[in-house]
Amino acid sequence: MDNSEIVWKYVCKQFEIKMGAEFVFEYNSDLVHRISRNGLEYWDEEVCEWKESHLVGKFLAGKLGKVFELLWSPKVGKLYYYVTWESKSSDSTVKSKVWNKSEIDETRLAIGNCFQTKEEAEDAKDNILERILDLREQGF
Repeated sequence: MDNSEIVWKYVCKQFEIKMGAEFVFEYNSDLVHRISRNGLEYWDEEVCEWKESHLVGKFLAGKLGKVFELLWSPKVGKLYYYVTWESKSSDSTVKSKVWNKSEIDETRLAIGNCFQTKEEAEDAKDNILERILDLREQGF
C-alpha cells in the first residue's frame, strides 16, 4: 500500500465513507463521486469512466457540505449480476451481463435484481426467486 492510498483511507474514515462507495455532495449533487486508491474521482457519463475530480480542495476543506452515500447502481458498459429462473424448474442461477440501460436492465434494477458482485446475487437468490414468482402470479 503506497502513501497516497493510506491518506485516502484516512480521509474515508474521517468522512465516514467506505472506500469505493459512490456518493454526492450536499452542495454539488450533479456528479457522483467516489474515493479510490487514486483519490477523489467522479463518474463521467459521456465516456463511462471514473475521472480525477477537480473538487479535492473544496472537499477536504468541508466546503461541499455533507456527503450522501448512494446505493450502488450499475454503470453503462460495466458488469452486473442478476438471478434468473427457468420456468421448467424451481432452480435459480446467477448470471452476469454488461449494463446498457436496456429495458430488461432497468426492470431488473427496479425489482431489486441487480447486484454488484456474484456473492451478493447468490445471497439474494431466495428472495429474488420469491419476488419473480409473485410477479408472474400477478401477470407480469
